Amino acid sequence: MQNISFIGDNAGLATSVVSVLNNRNIRKTRHLVMLSPWIDLKCSSYSIINNADIDSILTEKQLHFYTSLYIGKVQLSEANPKETFFSDFPPTLILVESNEILLDDSKKGYSKIIERQPFT
Repeated sequence: MQNISFIGDNAGLATSVVSVLNNRNIRKTRHLVMLSPWIDLKCSSYSIINNADIDSILTEKQLHFYTSLYIGKVQLSEANPKETFFSDFPPTLILVESNEILLDDSKKGYSKIIERQPFT
């Protein structure tokens, strides 16, 4: 298995996996596709509030519930993709709609990837 590609919905977790793999020199990820990535488990993005009435799928309450399931007894800072998002990323496709509560998370993820990925 030479090449690994990840695709995920609400895929902030995929960013954490890519970071861990890269930083441990286990294997470089070839591609990453994120659908509406949830990058900040603190749910502090403006679009979570601004798009609350127009997002037909997710709510802030659901995000807080899913966060509690995901982190369990671990500190949020140890599990939050926004805080573990620190390595070079493979070619990445991010798909998100303008009416989603995760719109700003997608933008944050994009910005972090661009900051660390040199143009060639």
